[in-house]
Amino acid sequence: MRIWTDFFTALAIASATSFAVVLATLQICAPRWDRTALRRVAAVLPLIDLLVPTVAALVSLLPGDPSWRVGYLVMGAVGLVGRGWYVAGYMGHEDAADDFELAQLRVGVPVSVAVYVAMIAFACKGGGTSLYVLAGLSVWLLVSGAAQAWLLLTPRQSVETPEQSVGSDLDQLS
Repeated sequence: MRIWTDFFTALAIASATSFAVVLATLQICAPRWDRTALRRVAAVLPLIDLLVPTVAALVSLLPGDPSWRVGYLVMGAVGLVGRGWYVAGYMGHEDAADDFELAQLRVGVPVSVAVYVAMIAFACKGGGTSLYVLAGLSVWLLVSGAAQAWLLLTPRQSVETPEQSVGSDLDQLS
């Protein structure tokens, strides 16, 4: 278990640092994502993705053999609740959704739900191979959380279709 203690220590440090950096960046760049209710919920998702491995790793460092299972069970459920909150928010504000929110709903949510369901399943299963799978899922969440924050903060330019540009040119001439 010594190798896993080292891994969970490194994971807790890396994910806590990533969480702090993403949180500070989201606070500084709040005008980029604070426009709609959906964006406010979408800003929480990368924080959840970074918080899950942080708390799960810290719980795994507690004394006791099954402590890692408890951490991943609880935090996997937190991740699923976060995704459910996003879907509920999307359904309530579907008319205000843009391409970013639609991509989150079509790609981000299903992938994240699969990760969190796998996390819960392998935490329930226990055993040596489960630790390897959970370690991989934890690293995935670090990358995914940072990538989601980056996508959220990346400025998007609206692309005009030829019909829009022709119509808008004609409107300006008259």
